[in-house]
Amino acid sequence: MNQIILYLLFVAPAAPIYQCEGLRGEPYFSDRYCPKGQRIKTQTISIIEHAALTKEETEQLARLKPPRSTKPRRLRKSARDRQVDVTCHSTRQNLRDLREKRRKGYNVKDSNELEQQERQLKKEPRRLC
Repeated sequence: MNQIILYLLFVAPAAPIYQCEGLRGEPYFSDRYCPKGQRIKTQTISIIEHAALTKEETEQLARLKPPRSTKPRRLRKSARDRQVDVTCHSTRQNLRDLREKRRKGYNVKDSNELEQQERQLKKEPRRLC
């Protein structure tokens, strides 16, 4: 409670603050006028000073290890994994192209060959990706 009052008194206001009395007689603070309230003079603090560290404290801080991050590190992909990614992508693209060719139309004599190519391409991602 004291911290809130200090905040209200010193940091926040550009508007006036009033100390008012609640229904049960308890004090509360408001930025709105209240009939039995008293206006409180406020100050704006622009600089907060802190104590300087001693030489020993500075040395102790320098010896401390920085805290470890809780985020998992990104693992670098191996050359083989990158190659698999490229192969998977190209296989999927070839399958899309083949399906597009079948949708647009093809010769009857190419039908068996296209079906065989599609079966082969469908097996690739399952095996590699």
